[in-house]
Amino acid sequence: MSWFDGLVISGLEGVAKPDRRIFGILLDRYRLEAQGCVFVDDSVRNVEVARELGMIGLHYTSATRFRAELEGLGIMAG
Repeated sequence: MSWFDGLVISGLEGVAKPDRRIFGILLDRYRLEAQGCVFVDDSVRNVEVARELGMIGLHYTSATRFRAELEGLGIMAG
């Protein structure tokens, strides 16, 4: 968890994915623009909601694919 600048923990917030409110808490609390966020999850529905809100949504299915997607976004060097 030390890799992250902040956390939104559903159990503490009383709301969980795919409820849009949990994404709103994250965006508001850390003053983020959805378009500048990458959301990664193994649940297709959670990824769909993130995309509906304007985030880049990545559906995690394998480490190899995830690495390729991050490289494609310029987040990780190949």
